[in-house]
Amino acid sequence: MKLSLQYLNDNKGNISAVQLPVTEWEKIVDKMKKYEQLLKIKSDLIEAFADVKKMQKSKATTSKAKVLEGLKEAVDQVNLAKRGKIKLKSARQLLNEL
Repeated sequence: MKLSLQYLNDNKGNISAVQLPVTEWEKIVDKMKKYEQLLKIKSDLIEAFADVKKMQKSKATTSKAKVLEGLKEAVDQVNLAKRGKIKLKSARQLLNEL
């Protein structure tokens, strides 16, 4: 977009202001609003991706915790079986339950 600018100078010849037609100013304002909207969308997306990452990390941590808890229970059962406190099922009995 080519702007029709007019420069105003003070007594010493320094540029003190810039003028442009209202229609061009309105175009600039419209573009700025669109850029603001895009920046807001980008910011929202970044925030949403961060939330998804947190959820995935939390889910992975929860899954790991469940696996570790299951392993701990299995080790506890094996230790109880070694002490003769419980009797473990055979592999065949476990498969028959499926």
